Amino acid sequence: MDSCCEPLLFTLQQQATSLAHRVALASGDVEGALKEGNEVIKAYSALLGASHPMTALQQYTQGQLLCQTVEEGMPVGLEMLKRAEQV
Repeated sequence: MDSCCEPLLFTLQQQATSLAHRVALASGDVEGALKEGNEVIKAYSALLGASHPMTALQQYTQGQLLCQTVEEGMPVGLEMLKRAEQV
């Protein structure tokens, strides 16, 4: 692939991932929101850096969602928490 197109493709992929994340949040799809949230964090970290405010904001949002699911005893939240502890 031509290297001049890679940033554009990355941006389009990031936009699609962000949209999927917003749709999952809006529809109450917690598992989908957590999955897409992880992808958004990976993309922001790669594009902006791990210490960028947008990356931190997404990490905060992901953490809040994860804490909410664990507090409510939702299996997806508990499973993700266990995976996070292993890393």
